[in-house]
Amino acid sequence: MKKLIILFIYCAVITFISCSSSTNKSYTNEEKQSAEKAVQDSIAAAEQAVQSAINDVAEVTKSESIQKEDLKSFEIYINNNKSKFRIKSDEMNESQKIFDISSPKYINDFSNIYCYLYKNKYLVDCLITIQYVGEDWLFIENYKIKTDSNTYDINSEEYDKIQRDNDSGEVYEWCTFGINKDRLKMLEDIATSKKVTLRINGNQYYKDRIISNKEKKAITNIVSAWKIANKS
Repeated sequence: MKKLIILFIYCAVITFISCSSSTNKSYTNEEKQSAEKAVQDSIAAAEQAVQSAINDVAEVTKSESIQKEDLKSFEIYINNNKSKFRIKSDEMNESQKIFDISSPKYINDFSNIYCYLYKNKYLVDCLITIQYVGEDWLFIENYKIKTDSNTYDINSEEYDKIQRDNDSGEVYEWCTFGINKDRLKMLEDIATSKKVTLRINGNQYYKDRIISNKEKKAITNIVSAWKIANKS
């Protein structure tokens, strides 16, 4: 839009100078040459602006086309692997949440770290949920994950707040946050490590838990699907 505005300005300048140079008979030769140069410079600048705008439109069109192709590939992949996933649709928002089949259905099912996908007609995002279910409150403040080779800290800057609830003698605390490049590497590291320990740090106590192979497989399934939707 900005470049189109500039283009209109250039065109106006060209028109003004052209009209001036053709109707004003009192110009000296030097002034005429200067005016003609200004016209040529303005034309060149306008042509450059037009070409740049065309290139930008072409790039956006290409990006949108690639994105549609990726989403189509993603939908085909999910449809061909229905046994791996559980899908929760929201018709009002035209969106879906896609979980691995082994991930908890409810926030108070069992302790788990898992990913799920949020899909609408424009994009597919990946989110991570860490949930704790037990008999005692931890009042979780942050998390630490240790893989075969690395240690990751997950602090409150990454999530709005820890959610808490209780029912029938059980308490549950959980948080959900999006992924970035670093968190994607963390997920891949978790999925491929032999031993992964999750430490849940509360305000007074902490609790360690070994991430199961089932959880690792679920993470692999979701990350693989996310990459198909975002391969470009």
